[in-house]
Amino acid sequence: MTGELDPGDHLALVQLTAAYAAAVDTRDWDVLAGLFTADAVLSSPGPPHSLGTRSAASGRNEIVAAVRQIEAFARTFHHLTGSVWTPSEPSTATGRTTCVAHHVEGEAESRSWAWHVIYEDRCVRGESGWLFDRRELTIAMIEARPMARVLGFAAPAGP
Repeated sequence: MTGELDPGDHLALVQLTAAYAAAVDTRDWDVLAGLFTADAVLSSPGPPHSLGTRSAASGRNEIVAAVRQIEAFARTFHHLTGSVWTPSEPSTATGRTTCVAHHVEGEAESRSWAWHVIYEDRCVRGESGWLFDRRELTIAMIEARPMARVLGFAAPAGP
């Protein structure tokens, strides 16, 4: 099945991706778990050491455990840059979402790792709305950016 999604479904899918970003940034692991089906799969690389090696987490508990690895960073900021969705079967849609995800180190380092991320998703619509059934994360590029100031941290020494 191909074609256009109903505008309401398209908006709900875009909101699902935004809810994922917000849950990760606020470290709301209960909300994050609720965005996935019970048997969902999250596939991701192992940055910053490897962009190619992939691991898969299956089920809500494993997915949350995999995503919680970002707790090694003081903060994250996910900026969604685009999202395209296509119906693939009744009550199923596939999509591609791009984002720049800043991973801020602690105040002493004052550096952000900017991950340029591509999410390939399969979502299903159930009684409670759209949920991720499969989310494949690819990191196209990582940049190291110095930080002048980070809200909530002391300003770094310097000019």
